[in-house]
Amino acid sequence: AGMFGPAIEELSVALAMLEEPDSRARAFRYRGMARRELGLVDPALDDFAEAVELEPDPNERVRGQLTRATILAGHERFRE
Repeated sequence: AGMFGPAIEELSVALAMLEEPDSRARAFRYRGMARRELGLVDPALDDFAEAVELEPDPNERVRGQLTRATILAGHERFRE
């Protein structure tokens, strides 16, 4: 698990305290990346979805949607 487990914990704590949408979006995105690295695909997808909803920058929203779609496509392939 390396440092991904502790990173997820720290980001979860940060999310409980953060109020600004762009900061929350960034924290969700980072936590999603860490969860993806640990194979926690469904929680990672949830985090990326939250990040997209909160992201004020349209370019970042599109990038988040593409990342989420890529993870989902790979995950669905393994479910078959």
